[in-house]
Amino acid sequence: MPDSDACWLLVLGSNTAGDERLRAAVDLLESLGEAEILGAPLLTQAEPPIGPPYTNALVLLRSGTGDLSVLKNTLVRIEAAFGRDRGRPDRVELDIDVLGLAGLAGWCPTVDAVRKNELSKGYVRSLLRNADINFPDGAELSNISSPPS
Repeated sequence: MPDSDACWLLVLGSNTAGDERLRAAVDLLESLGEAEILGAPLLTQAEPPIGPPYTNALVLLRSGTGDLSVLKNTLVRIEAAFGRDRGRPDRVELDIDVLGLAGLAGWCPTVDAVRKNELSKGYVRSLLRNADINFPDGAELSNISSPPS
């Protein structure tokens, strides 16, 4: 798939400003390409429970980059622009995780999503179900490696 057609699935979360924070983050993600919230954001308890509840949303990002490391670096900068302090797990201004990349056979989870067991988390499963998005059976258990560089 050419870089210009890269289609990423992201999960955004914040436990400080809810929907407003996520919508502002999506506006900033528009600088990377076309970004769209899929379905309604969900209010969820943190896993494990620490701090206030989170508002989470699933976002589809059509981007000019198909390089996961470049995308992740950009997302970390966006989190920082919103005041993310990784030393404060009880206060998360903005968290962005990359769940997968669309391919010819459907969604393929990222290495980090598999390593962090993202697809097994209740709020992620709810967001995916609400958006009618499916990953291959057993994807959360797969040993998917990074593509060669």
